[in-house]
Amino acid sequence: MGLFDKMKKTLEEGAENVKKATQNLSESVKDINISESVKELSKKGETAIQGLKDNSTEMIKNAREALSKKEEPNDLITNEDALKVFYFQMAADDTINVEEEQKFMEIGRDLDPDFESYKENLIQKCKESINRESDPDYYLDNITESIGEAIKHSQQTSAGTVHPKLLLWNLIAISVSDHEYLEVEKKMLRSVIRWLHIDRDVLLEMESTVQTLLALQEEEEWLRSSDRQYSEVEKHLNEISDRKVAIMRSIHALIMD
Repeated sequence: MGLFDKMKKTLEEGAENVKKATQNLSESVKDINISESVKELSKKGETAIQGLKDNSTEMIKNAREALSKKEEPNDLITNEDALKVFYFQMAADDTINVEEEQKFMEIGRDLDPDFESYKENLIQKCKESINRESDPDYYLDNITESIGEAIKHSQQTSAGTVHPKLLLWNLIAISVSDHEYLEVEKKMLRSVIRWLHIDRDVLLEMESTVQTLLALQEEEEWLRSSDRQYSEVEKHLNEISDRKVAIMRSIHALIMD
Protein backbone atom coordinates (compact mmCIF):
# COMPACT_ATOMS: atom_id res chain seq x y z
CA MET A 1 0.00 0.00 0.00
CA GLY A 2 1.15 3.50 0.37
CA LEU A 3 0.46 6.91 1.63
CA PHE A 4 -2.31 9.32 2.07
CA ASP A 5 -5.25 9.80 0.16
CA LYS A 6 -7.05 9.56 -0.53
CA MET A 7 -11.83 17.23 -4.29
CA LYS A 8 -15.02 20.89 -5.39
CA LYS A 9 -15.86 24.64 -5.78
CA THR A 10 -18.40 25.95 -8.30
CA LEU A 11 -16.91 26.07 -11.78
CA GLU A 12 -17.10 29.85 -11.71
CA GLU A 13 -15.26 30.10 -8.38
CA GLY A 14 -12.77 27.35 -9.06
CA ALA A 15 -11.92 27.97 -12.70
CA GLU A 16 -9.14 30.44 -12.01
CA ASN A 17 -7.43 28.18 -9.46
CA VAL A 18 -7.58 25.21 -11.78
CA LYS A 19 -6.28 27.32 -14.67
CA LYS A 20 -3.32 28.55 -12.61
CA ALA A 21 -2.56 25.06 -11.37
CA THR A 22 -2.57 23.71 -14.90
CA GLN A 23 -0.29 26.52 -16.09
CA ASN A 24 2.13 25.93 -13.24
CA LEU A 25 2.12 22.22 -13.97
CA SER A 26 2.91 22.65 -17.67
CA GLU A 27 5.79 25.02 -16.87
CA SER A 28 7.50 23.12 -14.10
CA VAL A 29 6.52 19.46 -14.19
CA LYS A 30 9.27 16.88 -14.31
CA ASP A 31 7.63 13.90 -12.66
CA ILE A 32 3.93 13.35 -12.08
CA ASN A 33 2.10 11.82 -9.15
CA ILE A 34 -0.75 9.37 -9.60
CA SER A 35 -2.59 11.01 -6.69
CA GLU A 36 -2.16 12.50 -3.25
CA SER A 37 -3.26 9.26 -1.69
CA VAL A 38 -0.62 7.07 -3.30
CA LYS A 39 3.12 7.50 -3.00
CA GLU A 40 4.81 4.37 -1.65
CA LEU A 41 2.21 1.66 -1.91
CA SER A 42 4.61 -1.28 -2.25
CA LYS A 43 8.32 -1.85 -2.55
CA LYS A 44 7.94 -2.44 -6.29
CA GLY A 45 5.77 0.59 -6.77
CA GLU A 46 7.63 3.09 -4.58
CA THR A 47 9.88 4.53 -7.27
CA ALA A 48 7.14 4.76 -9.87
CA ILE A 49 4.63 6.40 -7.58
CA GLN A 50 7.19 8.87 -6.20
CA GLY A 51 8.14 9.83 -9.71
CA LEU A 52 4.51 10.55 -10.50
CA LYS A 53 4.02 12.79 -7.45
CA ASP A 54 5.99 15.98 -7.68
CA ASN A 55 4.03 18.56 -9.66
CA SER A 56 0.48 17.28 -10.07
CA THR A 57 -0.21 17.72 -6.36
CA GLU A 58 -1.25 21.37 -6.67
CA MET A 59 -3.50 20.63 -9.65
CA ILE A 60 -5.30 17.83 -7.82
CA LYS A 61 -5.55 19.96 -4.67
CA ASN A 62 -7.30 22.73 -6.59
CA ALA A 63 -9.53 20.20 -8.31
CA ARG A 64 -10.49 18.82 -4.92
CA GLU A 65 -11.48 22.28 -3.69
CA ALA A 66 -13.52 22.95 -6.81
CA LEU A 67 -15.26 19.59 -6.81
CA SER A 68 -16.11 19.48 -3.12
CA LYS A 69 -18.35 22.54 -3.40
CA LYS A 70 -20.02 21.74 -6.70
CA GLU A 71 -21.12 18.22 -5.85
CA GLU A 72 -24.19 17.54 -3.76
CA PRO A 73 -23.13 16.89 -0.11
CA ASN A 74 -24.49 13.34 -0.06
CA ASP A 75 -22.23 12.37 -2.96
CA LEU A 76 -19.04 13.16 -1.04
CA ILE A 77 -17.10 10.74 1.18
CA THR A 78 -15.83 11.63 4.65
CA ASN A 79 -12.15 11.26 5.49
CA GLU A 80 -12.86 8.46 7.95
CA ASP A 81 -14.98 6.49 5.51
CA ALA A 82 -12.41 7.01 2.75
CA LEU A 83 -9.72 5.62 5.07
CA LYS A 84 -11.92 2.63 5.86
CA VAL A 85 -12.30 1.95 2.15
CA PHE A 86 -8.50 2.07 1.71
CA TYR A 87 -8.02 -0.30 4.64
CA PHE A 88 -10.53 -2.79 3.25
CA GLN A 89 -8.85 -2.52 -0.14
CA MET A 90 -5.56 -3.49 1.49
CA ALA A 91 -7.29 -6.48 3.04
CA ALA A 92 -8.68 -7.78 -0.26
CA ASP A 93 -5.91 -10.38 -0.57
CA ASP A 94 -6.76 -11.76 2.89
CA THR A 95 -3.77 -10.25 4.69
CA ILE A 96 -2.46 -6.92 5.94
CA ASN A 97 1.18 -7.06 6.95
CA VAL A 98 3.07 -4.71 9.26
CA GLU A 99 4.49 -2.70 6.35
CA GLU A 100 1.03 -2.16 4.92
CA GLU A 101 -0.29 -1.00 8.28
CA GLN A 102 2.58 1.46 8.60
CA LYS A 103 1.89 2.83 5.18
CA PHE A 104 -1.80 3.09 5.99
CA MET A 105 -0.79 5.32 8.91
CA GLU A 106 0.98 7.56 6.42
CA ILE A 107 -2.13 7.67 4.25
CA GLY A 108 -4.19 8.76 7.22
CA ARG A 109 -1.79 11.44 8.41
CA ASP A 110 -1.60 12.92 4.93
CA LEU A 111 -5.33 12.83 4.30
CA ASP A 112 -6.56 14.12 7.65
CA PRO A 113 -4.68 16.31 10.16
CA ASP A 114 -6.87 14.83 12.91
CA PHE A 115 -6.10 11.22 11.98
CA GLU A 116 -3.98 10.54 15.07
CA SER A 117 -6.92 11.27 17.35
CA TYR A 118 -9.08 8.46 15.96
CA LYS A 119 -6.74 6.09 14.13
CA GLU A 120 -6.82 3.29 16.72
CA ASN A 121 -10.59 3.31 16.90
CA LEU A 122 -10.89 3.36 13.10
CA ILE A 123 -8.49 0.44 12.62
CA GLN A 124 -10.27 -1.53 15.34
CA LYS A 125 -13.61 -1.01 13.61
CA CYS A 126 -12.10 -2.13 10.29
CA LYS A 127 -10.68 -5.27 11.85
CA GLU A 128 -14.02 -6.06 13.47
CA SER A 129 -15.74 -5.76 10.11
CA ILE A 130 -13.13 -8.00 8.47
CA ASN A 131 -13.33 -10.62 11.21
CA ARG A 132 -17.11 -10.85 11.38
CA GLU A 133 -17.04 -13.42 8.57
CA SER A 134 -15.21 -16.63 9.47
CA ASP A 135 -16.06 -18.59 6.32
CA PRO A 136 -13.21 -18.08 3.79
CA ASP A 137 -15.66 -18.65 0.92
CA TYR A 138 -17.41 -15.42 1.89
CA TYR A 139 -14.34 -13.40 2.82
CA LEU A 140 -14.32 -11.20 -0.28
CA ASP A 141 -18.09 -10.74 -0.12
CA ASN A 142 -17.66 -9.42 3.41
CA ILE A 143 -14.86 -7.05 2.38
CA THR A 144 -16.98 -5.73 -0.48
CA GLU A 145 -19.96 -5.31 1.83
CA SER A 146 -17.80 -3.43 4.35
CA ILE A 147 -16.68 -0.99 1.64
CA GLY A 148 -20.31 -0.48 0.66
CA GLU A 149 -21.25 0.26 4.26
CA ALA A 150 -18.54 2.92 4.55
CA ILE A 151 -19.65 4.61 1.33
CA LYS A 152 -23.33 4.51 2.25
CA HIS A 153 -22.55 5.95 5.68
CA SER A 154 -21.01 9.02 4.03
CA GLN A 155 -23.94 9.33 1.66
CA GLN A 156 -26.21 9.67 4.69
CA THR A 157 -24.25 12.63 6.07
CA SER A 158 -23.33 16.10 4.85
CA ALA A 159 -19.76 15.98 6.19
CA GLY A 160 -18.03 14.48 3.15
CA THR A 161 -15.12 16.18 1.40
CA VAL A 162 -13.68 13.49 -0.91
CA HIS A 163 -15.21 13.36 -4.38
CA PRO A 164 -16.33 9.88 -5.54
CA LYS A 165 -14.20 9.98 -8.70
CA LEU A 166 -11.15 10.97 -6.69
CA LEU A 167 -11.76 8.09 -4.30
CA LEU A 168 -12.05 5.72 -7.26
CA TRP A 169 -8.88 7.11 -8.87
CA ASN A 170 -6.94 6.52 -5.66
CA LEU A 171 -8.28 2.99 -5.25
CA ILE A 172 -7.20 2.08 -8.79
CA ALA A 173 -3.77 3.59 -8.21
CA ILE A 174 -3.39 1.61 -5.00
CA SER A 175 -4.46 -1.59 -6.73
CA VAL A 176 -1.99 -1.38 -9.62
CA SER A 177 0.98 0.25 -7.88
CA ASP A 178 2.64 -3.11 -7.17
CA HIS A 179 2.12 -4.06 -10.84
CA GLU A 180 -0.38 -6.76 -9.81
CA TYR A 181 -3.97 -5.78 -10.51
CA LEU A 182 -5.73 -8.81 -9.04
CA GLU A 183 -9.08 -10.11 -10.23
CA VAL A 184 -10.49 -9.73 -6.71
CA GLU A 185 -9.56 -6.04 -6.80
CA LYS A 186 -11.18 -5.56 -10.19
CA LYS A 187 -14.35 -7.25 -9.00
CA MET A 188 -14.46 -5.13 -5.87
CA LEU A 189 -14.03 -1.87 -7.79
CA ARG A 190 -16.93 -2.78 -10.04
CA SER A 191 -19.09 -2.90 -6.95
CA VAL A 192 -17.62 0.39 -5.73
CA ILE A 193 -18.62 2.29 -8.87
CA ARG A 194 -22.22 1.19 -8.43
CA TRP A 195 -22.30 2.59 -4.90
CA LEU A 196 -20.55 5.78 -6.01
CA HIS A 197 -22.87 6.14 -9.05
CA ILE A 198 -19.94 6.29 -11.46
CA ASP A 199 -20.20 4.99 -15.03
CA ARG A 200 -18.15 1.93 -15.89
CA ASP A 201 -16.51 3.84 -18.75
CA VAL A 202 -14.93 6.15 -16.15
CA LEU A 203 -13.47 3.14 -14.35
CA LEU A 204 -12.08 1.70 -17.57
CA GLU A 205 -10.52 5.03 -18.53
CA MET A 206 -8.91 5.45 -15.12
CA GLU A 207 -7.55 1.89 -15.17
CA SER A 208 -6.00 2.48 -18.55
CA THR A 209 -4.58 5.84 -17.50
CA VAL A 210 -2.87 4.53 -14.37
CA GLN A 211 -1.34 1.66 -16.31
CA THR A 212 -0.07 4.11 -18.93
CA LEU A 213 1.46 6.41 -16.30
CA LEU A 214 3.29 3.53 -14.68
CA ALA A 215 4.55 2.32 -18.05
CA LEU A 216 5.83 5.81 -18.86
CA GLN A 217 7.53 6.01 -15.48
CA GLU A 218 9.26 2.68 -16.06
CA GLU A 219 10.40 3.86 -19.48
CA GLU A 220 11.78 7.05 -17.98
CA GLU A 221 13.63 5.16 -15.25
CA TRP A 222 15.14 2.84 -17.83
CA LEU A 223 16.36 5.77 -19.93
CA ARG A 224 17.88 7.50 -16.91
CA SER A 225 19.66 4.34 -15.79
CA SER A 226 21.02 3.46 -19.23
CA ASP A 227 24.66 3.96 -20.21
CA ARG A 228 23.76 6.49 -22.88
CA GLN A 229 24.68 10.15 -22.51
CA TYR A 230 21.93 12.44 -21.28
CA SER A 231 22.06 14.36 -24.55
CA GLU A 232 21.08 11.14 -26.33
CA VAL A 233 18.00 10.51 -24.18
CA GLU A 234 16.96 14.08 -23.39
CA LYS A 235 14.50 14.27 -26.29
CA HIS A 236 12.80 11.03 -25.23
CA LEU A 237 12.64 12.15 -21.59
CA ASN A 238 11.01 15.42 -22.62
CA GLU A 239 8.47 13.54 -24.73
CA ILE A 240 7.62 11.32 -21.75
CA SER A 241 7.20 14.38 -19.52
CA ASP A 242 4.89 16.02 -22.07
CA ARG A 243 2.79 12.88 -22.31
CA LYS A 244 2.45 12.73 -18.52
CA VAL A 245 1.28 16.33 -18.43
CA ALA A 246 -1.33 15.64 -21.10
CA ILE A 247 -2.53 12.52 -19.29
CA MET A 248 -2.86 14.28 -15.95
CA ARG A 249 -4.81 17.11 -17.57
CA SER A 250 -7.16 14.52 -19.00
CA ILE A 251 -7.67 12.90 -15.59
CA HIS A 252 -8.15 16.32 -14.04
CA ALA A 253 -10.92 17.00 -16.53
CA LEU A 254 -12.47 13.58 -15.93
CA ILE A 255 -12.63 14.16 -12.17
CA MET A 256 -14.05 17.65 -12.71
CA ASP A 257 -16.75 16.40 -15.10
